[in-house]
Amino acid sequence: MRKLSVRLLAFNLMLLFLPLASLLYLDTYERQLLQTQEDSMIQQGRILASALAGENLASEAAAVLGRLGGRVDSRLRVVDSAGRLVADSAAMAGPGAGIARPGEAPEPSAAASRTAEAVDGIIGDKEANEQLLYRLVVWPLNVARRLFLPPRAEYAGAEYYSGADTLLGQEVRAALSGRYGAATRLSTGGQVSVTLYSAIPVFDGSGTGIAGAVLVSRSSYNILVKLYELRLDVIRIFMFSLAAALVLSLALSLTITVPIARLRAQAESVLDGAGRFRGRFTGLRRRDEIGDLSRALAALSEKLERRISYIDGFTADLMHELK
Repeated sequence: MRKLSVRLLAFNLMLLFLPLASLLYLDTYERQLLQTQEDSMIQQGRILASALAGENLASEAAAVLGRLGGRVDSRLRVVDSAGRLVADSAAMAGPGAGIARPGEAPEPSAAASRTAEAVDGIIGDKEANEQLLYRLVVWPLNVARRLFLPPRAEYAGAEYYSGADTLLGQEVRAALSGRYGAATRLSTGGQVSVTLYSAIPVFDGSGTGIAGAVLVSRSSYNILVKLYELRLDVIRIFMFSLAAALVLSLALSLTITVPIARLRAQAESVLDGAGRFRGRFTGLRRRDEIGDLSRALAALSEKLERRISYIDGFTADLMHELK
């Protein structure tokens, strides 16, 4: 009956593929959210670039960013054709501009470089990462990733532009050449996330020359925090489903395999070595197929016992007459 119990457990464990599949979908969902955020950043950069005529870039950018007053969810910076910083929304947001707003990763001077696993959702935010359940699930995922997946290139730190007056990253150079530029760097300052950078060219009055570029940056911290919380919820659902599958398998084993094992034991003890009846099946009171089977076996054993008794009596009478 152990094989039947194992099959029941395997069948119930198959139901756990649903939460596991949702974990795989979350990676796709994360990429979609990051793509949506990048599209939003591009739109903000294009709107700001179109508002700049390119004649006096510094004053124009200062006027536009000053009117915005920090009411943007991304950090907007404007550089001239040489990459020199001429305007920064973080510096024009009023008091406390140097403090990172929720969802906007700061660019401090020092932080350790982290691997690209932060992007893939393997490392959680502090609250989720500190929970034992999350660690128990994340640890084997990290091991499997290191063993079976090729190593990923590490991102540069978001302090790349920290304290710099000239911004000439790859995305800015692409924008100054008239193309759209994008880069991804690890956020720092205690936030386990990445910062997306998008650079949009600013054309001069003729529409052919490049007067500068708009650099839009925004952290993915808010997205990743929600995704990690959602992953933790999925892990909880998975653990509850696993516990339910084990309990259900145990209950089915007790209600199916135990009565069948009892019937097997009775079948082995009905006849002795000489083929004589020494017991019989006892019908179960269950109102299911196993109960029907036990009552059918009890009736069969009773008929068989009467038949054998008749044959034994007939044989005894025949031997007596022959003698």
